[in-house]
Amino acid sequence: MQTLLQDLRYASRMLRNRPGFMLVAVITLALGIGANTAIFSVLYAVLLRPLPYPDSDRVVQIDETEGRGGMGVSPPNFVDFQKQNQSFENIAAYSGGSFILTGGSQPLRIQSATVSPNLFSLLKVNPLIGRTFAATDENESQNRVAILAHGLWQQRFGGDEKVVGTQIDLDGDSYTVIGVMSPDFEFPIQTDPVEVWVPLSYMRLSSLKKRRWNTSFTASASLSKSAASVGLSRMRAYRDIWRSNS
Repeated sequence: MQTLLQDLRYASRMLRNRPGFMLVAVITLALGIGANTAIFSVLYAVLLRPLPYPDSDRVVQIDETEGRGGMGVSPPNFVDFQKQNQSFENIAAYSGGSFILTGGSQPLRIQSATVSPNLFSLLKVNPLIGRTFAATDENESQNRVAILAHGLWQQRFGGDEKVVGTQIDLDGDSYTVIGVMSPDFEFPIQTDPVEVWVPLSYMRLSSLKKRRWNTSFTASASLSKSAASVGLSRMRAYRDIWRSNS
């Protein structure tokens, strides 16, 4: 301890006698700490922070590879995944986009997500008011429906709960609002937060059934309990092997 105190006193005298060096040292430390903090923040947000959903450790993303890296899922392959699935409790697809919302004081471009109706049940999340999509909502020829994000609900509709059941115009088409999500619900699809969700229709999937090259969808799935248990056992085995070889 005495040696440490002597070193600290010596260092403080040197820094006082050479203020230019002290300034460079402080700036270097500040840049190093700031860079490391920024890197950790990104890593935590992308890799370390648990997803804000129940049983989030069982939620995975599905990508097609075919030797070119993960680049999403094509619509016909997504349909095949659903039909031939043996490892997942649920598989959902989604894609980002935008709409022009009209009917207010001025048109407003809003960020949208087109999702398969089972996405919200896969994530096990409930709306703040109203309901989420049902399987029957796939048939857009009968009725187009939409779910609002909490921010858009507050900004455009003043937080009025009577918005559920009303009609809104998106790109000139009429949609019935069936629900509003809670303010803490997040599902990162694109850079800007999603403001409205609409169901992926069976008609759209059918129209794209031959486009296996078009990996325009992202797919998520919830592992079954048995598959998740096997995956965890394998991870533990790999960990033990790595430790034994270290």
